[in-house]
Order: sequence, then structure tokens, then C-alpha cells
Amino acid sequence: MTADLPRPDIMHFNVMFDEKNPNWHNHRGYNQMYLAAQLHHLNACLERKPFVTINDVFEALGFERISEGMVHGWLRGEKIDLVLDYPDQDETPVVLAFATTNIYKRLRRGN
Repeated sequence: MTADLPRPDIMHFNVMFDEKNPNWHNHRGYNQMYLAAQLHHLNACLERKPFVTINDVFEALGFERISEGMVHGWLRGEKIDLVLDYPDQDETPVVLAFATTNIYKRLRRGN
């Protein structure tokens, strides 16, 4: 049995999907459907492009770009995934959690 060790190359991004986001709706099912459709589209993009950055994801979901988002993301062959967390058990807010790596460093290393 092996232990899951923390990976220092993993960067975690958490964003709040709530009424401040132009794509949010006061209905949990609608929000889940919207997020699933965007995630499907982004993963389809990743099949055609060499990489997708966290800024690409943020822009597709209606969030502002961030400086770290220019170099963190996913490479072709990987899957963009997110975790939905409903801290208050109501329709709002939804915390979206992403785990990415520094794709710039990985591309320079050739993996």
C-alpha cells in the first residue's frame, strides 16, 4: 500500500460561484448544468489544443483572469475537473475547486 504524498507541483484554485458571477442563477440544477456544459466544452478544447490554462477556464465561467492563471492549467491528454462545494446547503454560494500544475515548466521539461 502506498501513501498519497502531497505534490509540490500542484496548485489549487478556489473560486466562489455566486450572484456576483454573470452566469450564476438562483437555481442549483441550472448552475450544475451550466458548469457541466462549460467543463465538457473546455475538455473538448483540451483534445484539440496542446494546453488549457486556468485563465481559459476562468474566462469561460465568467471569472476575471489572474496572473498565476497564465502558466497553470492542463496539458493535452489530461482532464479538467472541478469539485463543487455547497457550504450552506442552499442554492448559493458554490465553491469551485481546481487542481492544476505549472504547464509552462512541464512543457519546458518535455512532459
